[in-house]
Amino acid sequence: MKLARITKPLRSVQVHFMLPGDLNGTLERYAQYYEHIHGEPVDTSADNQPRGGPAPPSSNGTAKTRQ
Repeated sequence: MKLARITKPLRSVQVHFMLPGDLNGTLERYAQYYEHIHGEPVDTSADNQPRGGPAPPSSNGTAKTRQ
């Protein structure tokens, strides 16, 4: 499978959830691989996002994303 280059900035959304440690490690390795292939880092925003509680539920009972 060919790894496509990210061509434009994607809209940011904020979500709060817990990742199992092994999945988090896999995603970190993917970001490193992407940087190795394309020479551009992927902003994972893991360290610079504010820590807070979950988003308030919407009127239909599902969690909203904050923008």
